[in-house]
Amino acid sequence: MPQPKSPRSSSTRSRSSTAASKRPAAAPKRAAAKPAASSNADDNLKSLRDLLRRGAVVTQDHVKEALDDAVKAGHMSRKEATDVARKVVASGRKQADGFRKDLDEVIGRGRKSAAKSGDRVLREVDRARRRAGVGSSFPISKYDDLNATQVQARLADLTKPQLRKVRDYEKRHANRKSVLAAVERKLA
Repeated sequence: MPQPKSPRSSSTRSRSSTAASKRPAAAPKRAAAKPAASSNADDNLKSLRDLLRRGAVVTQDHVKEALDDAVKAGHMSRKEATDVARKVVASGRKQADGFRKDLDEVIGRGRKSAAKSGDRVLREVDRARRRAGVGSSFPISKYDDLNATQVQARLADLTKPQLRKVRDYEKRHANRKSVLAAVERKLA
């Protein structure tokens, strides 16, 4: 497992070797506890912060360097060092993957919440705009950016002429069957 040493000054290398010799040989660390599954995003965020506070980032090169120093000092054999390095790196990767997964969940929940909130606001703006008779003549703002479910939710506030306008536009463009069926139900 010998790896080429990174080009560093001799003073940095001697400090690193001294620090490595003062530590016991690296051993695989237990996997850090994952944040508890919770419906509350704040709890998940707190758990992630705690995990970051307890964690340390150690690169594969640093692990190999420390173990190379231990082999040179005669504290362990090359085979033992290789086994320890493999286990430490695998454990670190597993922890990093779990952390990324947890972080993606928290971020995803935040995005969904923001999208729902923004959708509600846009629906209210459309209602006010239609009542005041200002803005675009098309009844639903940013129509082309909306998915079928969002469009269907906005149909409830439309008059029959506005529904016909949406139906005609939908037929000419996306032609989504679910939207067209919902419009037809409202027109009936």
